[in-house]
Amino acid sequence: MESQRNNHTAWRICCTLAVVILCLAFSPLFIPAGQHAPLLLGLPYALWTGIALCVLMVVITYVATLVHPGNTSR
Repeated sequence: MESQRNNHTAWRICCTLAVVILCLAFSPLFIPAGQHAPLLLGLPYALWTGIALCVLMVVITYVATLVHPGNTSR
């Protein structure tokens, strides 16, 4: 019973993080108008922050599949 409660809480945290990250991804914080610096490995700012956000979303999605309340594989 406690495991189900922990999974439900972790699931909600994953969902909340995903929504927050998606909102931030389209904000001026990650897509500044006309700014291409700083460069990272020759990639402009908007590109490497987009790649970092994508990797972060993949990690959150993986964790969410493990803690989904309907997961019966355990």
